[in-house]
Amino acid sequence: MLSVPVNADTLPRELLKCFQPTGMTVEPPEDPSKVGYQLECACDWEEEHGMEIDILDDKLVFLSEFTGESPWGDHTDDYGNYAQMI
Repeated sequence: MLSVPVNADTLPRELLKCFQPTGMTVEPPEDPSKVGYQLECACDWEEEHGMEIDILDDKLVFLSEFTGESPWGDHTDDYGNYAQMI
């Protein structure tokens, strides 16, 4: 992976150089009109746990270290869910 210095001024495009998808899980839909999937990534700043990106119906619902959450879950109170800050 290409590393860049990461701080509050780092542009989102530059962050893309710091992680790499390593797996994708598509769960059976709870609502057939929506698609939910999870990306597992290796990343420079969390080498031990990696990173998790959960997408539900084209919306980012969970972004954190990999915990194995479901894109269909209620993430409103998830500690460390950076998707809530976006």
